[in-house]
Amino acid sequence: MDRYDTDNLDLLLQDVKLLLGEEPCQGDGQKAETRPIASQEAVYGRQDKQEDTFNWAAPNFIDEDIGPYYTPDSTSVDRWPVAERPSQAQRAVKKKTEEHPFTHLDSRQEQRQTADFYSESGKWEKEGEDSGKSSKSRSKSKADWKGDAQSQTEMSLPPESGGKKVRRIKKLIITLFILLLIVGAGSYFFLARQPMAQTGGLGERKAGVSTILLAGTDGDGMRTDTIMLLNINSLSGQVNLVSIPRDTLVNGGYSVPKINSAYGWAGEGKSGMEELMERVTEIIGFRPDGYLLINLDSFVELVDLMGGITFDVPVDMQYSDPAQDLYIDLQSGEQTLSGEQAMGLVRFRSGYTLADLERVNVQRDFVCAAAEQWVNLKNITKIPGLLAWYGGNVTTDLSVGNMAWIGLSLLRADLDMAQTETMPGTARNISGGSYYCLDTAAVVETVNTLLNPYQEAVTEAGVQIRVG
Repeated sequence: MDRYDTDNLDLLLQDVKLLLGEEPCQGDGQKAETRPIASQEAVYGRQDKQEDTFNWAAPNFIDEDIGPYYTPDSTSVDRWPVAERPSQAQRAVKKKTEEHPFTHLDSRQEQRQTADFYSESGKWEKEGEDSGKSSKSRSKSKADWKGDAQSQTEMSLPPESGGKKVRRIKKLIITLFILLLIVGAGSYFFLARQPMAQTGGLGERKAGVSTILLAGTDGDGMRTDTIMLLNINSLSGQVNLVSIPRDTLVNGGYSVPKINSAYGWAGEGKSGMEELMERVTEIIGFRPDGYLLINLDSFVELVDLMGGITFDVPVDMQYSDPAQDLYIDLQSGEQTLSGEQAMGLVRFRSGYTLADLERVNVQRDFVCAAAEQWVNLKNITKIPGLLAWYGGNVTTDLSVGNMAWIGLSLLRADLDMAQTETMPGTARNISGGSYYCLDTAAVVETVNTLLNPYQEAVTEAGVQIRVG
């Protein structure tokens, strides 16, 4: 027993009394011997000890595995019912979300569950004043948890949120574009001005009626192989289209006195169109209210710009002329024509029995089909392209306001009811040349019926038609 042998029993008793707080026994005149208390290490031997660093005096603490722990005297704390305590799986989701907010989310339902869990986690908050300081260092407030939940939900939806944002931007751009078109169309409407000739008229005009000269050149641009007069009544919606054959015999000092020679003879361009206007004025008895000339290349561009045109080709058309760089190959029947094909259609004449006269009819039918298909609200998005094309490819004395008036009038018109005609006359051979000689009386009747924009009627004395 080391120190505590049987012969040292007194010493043992003294140690016991000291442990109990009693004075040790003393003999006569003797002081009790003070001896050190035997340590636990001396009695039981040396043991390894671990330092306990946990603050057992704290009113509460949070364990990562079982959640918050509250001491019995923490009466100011909202207790968390056992039923609402998060499961181990929920705690794992929370931990994984904090580490990787994107990778674990497989569905929107799981994201909502995670957000709900974060919102419920606000019950960890300690509202008591006494334990507020320690609670702030260990847990988040409800507002913090809700904020985290909201941010996690927003951050976890980048593809859908981004997609919605892109769709909203697209809708905004489309809306703005439509508004711009509406504003542009409104401006176009307010700019509209009816074209009216300043000279060469017959007095008082019919309300809302104008007549415009339309022309198109041939391959070399020297002759106007297409000549038409367009009459528009903007009030009734009536549209009339009358063709003048290119071989029409006219006055003038041309080597070949045909109406298609006037343009090239005067030097083309505006001067050429003014010469052509003079010859047309002699035929119809009044000056047209304006003119518009398109060359073949511009015609091809226009048809392609408008997306082609659906047309019923009357006959098979095959023609080849390397000198003019003209190659036509079309099958009969309804089809959508490109710009090049449409150009071949309006130029073809060798396969017709009446040659140029039948070509004139096809040209007129083509213009009517183009107006019907192109003058449509669905083509409003093509207006910018049309304006760009118009600025560089058209020779005209019409203003933008005049063109706006024509466009709006055609838009309101019933083009299915348009009346078309060829100036009446007969084909004749004069001095070895083929000419088309007009019938004066029939021409005057046609003009008054389909073309005259004036109250006063045209008379035979008012026209200058060459008959031979």
